[in-house]
Amino acid sequence: MDRELDLARREIRDVDEEMLRLFERRMEAVRKVAAEKERLGLPVEDPAQEARVLAELAPKLPSGPIRAFYVQFQQGVMDVSKRWQEFLREQGDSESAKAAGGEGKAPANLGCGEDPAKKADAE
Repeated sequence: MDRELDLARREIRDVDEEMLRLFERRMEAVRKVAAEKERLGLPVEDPAQEARVLAELAPKLPSGPIRAFYVQFQQGVMDVSKRWQEFLREQGDSESAKAAGGEGKAPANLGCGEDPAKKADAE
């Protein structure tokens, strides 16, 4: 295959691996937020907080298409975070869900599509 293409794909894979670690870290922080929201009787949805996050972060990128795509990306991250909070609440206890890692208790499809790892195992 083309060397430049291979190098570019390797760079993407390296970034994806970093993002995976950051995703785990973020979801742990979201678990703590979910526990506090539950303790305080607050809803999962907090549109004002989402707007603050986007207003703070988006301007750090140059204006134009990349910023618009970042806002879309970050909104997707926040949507996944809200689904995680809802999942933790369904478990009835954010702390016990953490201990279980949510494993084995998750619905077959959390609205995220098919799990590619399970698909690869089946092949």
